[in-house]
Amino acid sequence: VQLARANGCRVIGIDRDPARLALAERFGALAVSAADGETVVPQVLELTGGVGADIVLLTLATASDEPVHLAAQMSRKRGRLVLVGVTGLKLSRDDFYRKELSFQVSCSYGPGRYDPRYEEGGADYPLPYVRWTEQRNFDACLGLMADGRLDPLPLVSHRFPLDEAAAAEEGQQEEAEEEAAAGEGQEEEEEEQQEEEEEGEQEDEATAEAAEK
Repeated sequence: VQLARANGCRVIGIDRDPARLALAERFGALAVSAADGETVVPQVLELTGGVGADIVLLTLATASDEPVHLAAQMSRKRGRLVLVGVTGLKLSRDDFYRKELSFQVSCSYGPGRYDPRYEEGGADYPLPYVRWTEQRNFDACLGLMADGRLDPLPLVSHRFPLDEAAAAEEGQQEEAEEEAAAGEGQEEEEEEQQEEEEEGEQEDEATAEAAEK
């Protein structure tokens, strides 16, 4: 949120967790609750004057394909979807065809990541041809911190002694897995509820047709 705001973007933050939404608002984002998945797209369209979002960043972890579908629905025509986290990737051609959307997967810190010549050998990419590399991205972030436009301290949730680092990492992984499992469980419940509603509507239609006959 802070990086986007520092570059002049109007940011909409979407999450199910009220605490995370409050933090996004503290950084200047417009908060949209995803607790009720059906209202997310209409809210984003309303906040963008019916146009849709220029760029949708997917920072999440789930096996569901629904986040990409919703991202496409809330995007403007010829908008961009960028996957930073992990999600199901059974893409709907219709979602992308109708709006001519672009989809990209972000590779960690930027160009140079996983390239041993860059990371271990110190071979840089020429700036005129690769403006933002792994190192130049870090340099830009440090510059924003120095200017006071990027404050990472509110993102710190725990502090551990160095000798407890391994246990802390394991605890974070377990917490992330629990959150992902809870999110998937909620998504399954929503899908089941939607299926039940659709079945009920079909039964009502069949009953109405039988009554007319």
